[in-house]
Amino acid sequence: MKKFSLFILICFFSLSLFSQEILSDVKSETTDENIPHIIQSTKQYPFLNATFPFDWKSMTPEHLVKDVKEAIKISQHNIQQIKDIPIDQSTFENVIYALDVAKIPVKKMGFFSYLFETFCGEIKEYAEQNQLVSPEMSAFTSSISIDIELFKRVEKVYNDMQNDKTNKTNKY
Repeated sequence: MKKFSLFILICFFSLSLFSQEILSDVKSETTDENIPHIIQSTKQYPFLNATFPFDWKSMTPEHLVKDVKEAIKISQHNIQQIKDIPIDQSTFENVIYALDVAKIPVKKMGFFSYLFETFCGEIKEYAEQNQLVSPEMSAFTSSISIDIELFKRVEKVYNDMQNDKTNKTNKY
């Protein structure tokens, strides 16, 4: 009973993480065509369904693997949009900020995966499904930090920021 109460408490405090207001703010701030948008999921992906209140009954173990694969697919698509930006047009908004937004589906699945592993881990089906998806999410996350094309854009933004800082310092 204590585990279930803690589960409910964590879910209550985490609602702001994926509330509709936050997601709509992100969407309204990402109007540039080069900045990836959060792709709203359908009911066939209950873990990715970005509406509140969450439909906890539909979040079954058999949906976990399918939803993680869809989250990775969405995030990969969003990251590809960033990599398609010409290096000389890379900005903080269309690379750094967009990269953070692009990973939201996978971050969300990581959150739910952790919750269900922690609080439903003794349920065999959740434990088995979580063991299947953990390596995929880890591989995806690792692939971002070693992506050379993405790094070139991040490096360009970093160098631009350093040059701006140097130019502002030299003015005074």
